[in-house]
Amino acid sequence: MSQAAGAAPAPTVAGRLVGGLLVAAAALPVTLVECFLVPLRFGTIRVPLSIAVAVLLHPLLTVLMGEATRSRAAMFVPALTWGAVVYSFGSRRAEGDLILTGGNWVSVGLLVTGSLAYAITLGVRLPVGPAHEHRAKRGAERVDSRI
Repeated sequence: MSQAAGAAPAPTVAGRLVGGLLVAAAALPVTLVECFLVPLRFGTIRVPLSIAVAVLLHPLLTVLMGEATRSRAAMFVPALTWGAVVYSFGSRRAEGDLILTGGNWVSVGLLVTGSLAYAITLGVRLPVGPAHEHRAKRGAERVDSRI
């Protein structure tokens, strides 16, 4: 088979692995920056910059992971990384440290918009593939044959 003119070559397994690791490594500092931007204030007014970062970068990280690895399962890695960091920062440590507090509307907004950004992007980017369509069609044929 010849490649179409202007088409990018298929990534190798090593290239897909490296790309996935780079995107996963980028998800960690993005999440840390989001969490540490939660208490940002301009005078006495809270600035929801962390929410804007989450809405802009979560879809980007998800799409980049999918493009880098060509794997649907790998697209969940940035969301799982985000969830693990947010969970740990929302839990009180032995010293009493707490980064994401419940009484702060920006931290609640970050939890809602961050998880929704990942959920919507995954819902849009994970279409039903030919294998699933084939199984669904075969299942419908079985139901028809029983009638």
